[in-house]
Amino acid sequence: MDLLRKIKAIYNKNELADTKIIVGDGEQFYAHSLILMLQSEYFNKTLKKSWAKKVENFYIITKPNTTKVSMDNVLQYLYSQKPYNSQGAKEFIDTFSLADEMCIQEYLTLLRQYFGTNIEILLSKDLLLILDFIDIYNNMKDTVVKTIFNNPKLIYSSDKFQNLPIQYLKMLISDNNLNINEIQIFKKVILWSNHNKNWEMLNYVCFDQITDKDFDELRNVIKAEQLHSYCNNKGATIVIGKSKNEDDFIGGYNPLNWSTEAYKGTEDSFIFRSKDKNMRLGRVKSYSYFCAISCHPEGIHFGHYDLYIPYDTNYCTVGNQYYESTGRSESKYFIDYFEVFQVIKYK
Repeated sequence: MDLLRKIKAIYNKNELADTKIIVGDGEQFYAHSLILMLQSEYFNKTLKKSWAKKVENFYIITKPNTTKVSMDNVLQYLYSQKPYNSQGAKEFIDTFSLADEMCIQEYLTLLRQYFGTNIEILLSKDLLLILDFIDIYNNMKDTVVKTIFNNPKLIYSSDKFQNLPIQYLKMLISDNNLNINEIQIFKKVILWSNHNKNWEMLNYVCFDQITDKDFDELRNVIKAEQLHSYCNNKGATIVIGKSKNEDDFIGGYNPLNWSTEAYKGTEDSFIFRSKDKNMRLGRVKSYSYFCAISCHPEGIHFGHYDLYIPYDTNYCTVGNQYYESTGRSESKYFIDYFEVFQVIKYK
């Protein structure tokens, strides 16, 4: 122990040093070739075969792709057996990669033990970085996969979920023992699919395990930003809402793009009502075309309140200020849901 303490005392000191290690950010470490060669096959080969340049009695080893922190971690282990104790995902990966490159097997064993103990913390710090890491170091993958299956919220609650590589999403939702409701899986698959413009993952959702009540709740939680994400700049659309407890539909045709802008003018839009399969249109009035369409932050507008569907509610309002009447007497009524359909013209 006394010898170990003395070796620790000369770490990164110029005293008796004969080696300089220069890392990517220009930081340099003083080291002792004998200590390095005894504990690392990498340093043994580098220094014995004169791969390191010698300048003014110092071996010069340059590591342009190595960080200061990871080199400090590795050298402190070589000099004092200092255990790794940082909780940063990137720092761990950089340190592990450097220890692997330098063939420091005892340190790698300790790092693997640390990884197994702290995997949940590391995943919560940087999910994607850890997944990239286990793609390189396959022998670490089992630890990560087991942890994710035991606690799927590490994936589903991550703000990086939409960037999850498709192979991990498939692995997750294909497992029948995953401890999460199917409607929650469906919501996340929609989020991922919309972000990646790839709808393949819907084939992996078990729709027979999703109840009608689940779908109703899903419809009621639509947010303004979600509607804008799906509908903005898609061209002409039709909005349809179903009245609660009766066969009564209301809606409107927007020949323009939805956007977050204020009112837009058009003479071609209209609202409608269909009750008992009888359709009645309400066209925009000639003197009101300049404020025919709007998609404010709080909801969709045809005219002012001629047809207004707020977000996050289950009601809408109708009127005939800027559009002709559709025959609905009540100004406000409840709806089960509303949907937006894109109009595509076939040539």
